[in-house]
Amino acid sequence: MIKFCFLPQFLLIFFLFFSACQTKNNQKSLPISFYYWQTTLKKDVLSKEYFEHNFQNNFQQKNQNINKNTNKNSFFVRLFDVDYNPESKSAEPVAILKGLEFLPKNQNIVPVVFITNQTMHALNKQDVEILANRIWKKVSFLLKDIDFQLFQVDCDWNESTKANYFHFLNILQKNIEKNEKMNEKINQKSKKEISVTIRLHQIKFYKKTGIPPVKFGTLMAYNMGNVREMNEENSILDTKILTSYLSNLPNYPLKLDLALPLFSWIVVQRQGKVVKLLPQEDFDLKPHLFLKENFYQVTESQYQNEYYFYKNDILKLETTTKENLAHAVEILQQYKPKKGFESIIFYHFEKNILSKFDAEFLKQVASKF
Repeated sequence: MIKFCFLPQFLLIFFLFFSACQTKNNQKSLPISFYYWQTTLKKDVLSKEYFEHNFQNNFQQKNQNINKNTNKNSFFVRLFDVDYNPESKSAEPVAILKGLEFLPKNQNIVPVVFITNQTMHALNKQDVEILANRIWKKVSFLLKDIDFQLFQVDCDWNESTKANYFHFLNILQKNIEKNEKMNEKINQKSKKEISVTIRLHQIKFYKKTGIPPVKFGTLMAYNMGNVREMNEENSILDTKILTSYLSNLPNYPLKLDLALPLFSWIVVQRQGKVVKLLPQEDFDLKPHLFLKENFYQVTESQYQNEYYFYKNDILKLETTTKENLAHAVEILQQYKPKKGFESIIFYHFEKNILSKFDAEFLKQVASKF
């Protein structure tokens, strides 16, 4: 009697994903970039050689009409965060990147500043203008030796903060244009553009949240679930949630890069509340009591890699794998913007993370678009 073997859907998609890619080895693909989202940068961590060694054929443009400023293999580097301080009643920079002297001068760098939505909610119009001026001055000072063409603002704005946020972006653009005119006077030509991050809810509900007054955006196709809901399977990457948010993506008016996750994390729950998100690659779950798939319990209070776990903490592992990423890519391919994506940005650039995702796989992902 003949026996049939049925593959689970995600494994079948993964198999088809690789099979299709095998026929596209010579196809031009989108540029590949990475986010660098650490608080410290060490020497030689970011290098042009990494791109040249792993993605030497990926430098070719697939879409010849996309903007030259964004169509480069780049490191999107978080410079600092901005948060609202209720004591001083002002927006302040926090977690400024250390080791800026190690930013490579021969590799395209895109500085990123993360601004909390709380900040946009707390400030008035005048404060927003002051913030835009201060951020651009600080970015210009920190990167005075780096020639960059694209600057990204990361903010999860909503309907209640869009007026302040969009005004901030307009003032920021004026600051950049003013700076450009000064550069022209001293024969420095470096046209700079603004990019903003776009969450999935800002795609689905764009009529409420509005369209940012910029030319470029980055669709963040991760962190789409509720990390505080422990019964949710995977808040990093959930293809059912992803599909439910993409109906308006084909007609979204901004030119979009696509940001995809490579990371995994451990969600720490204490007394029914999520208290910490820890990078999975830095911690070993084996010493803890296995409860069920992806769930563990701390049986004794202990330090591990400078983090203190309390007895009875519940640890939930949420992962990005080649299989679930391939499934997400198949869905995004069906709903992609009419003019396509500009580039692929992986989050994030870290040795232990990249050890799980070889360059060939990343190139196959880029070739799908």
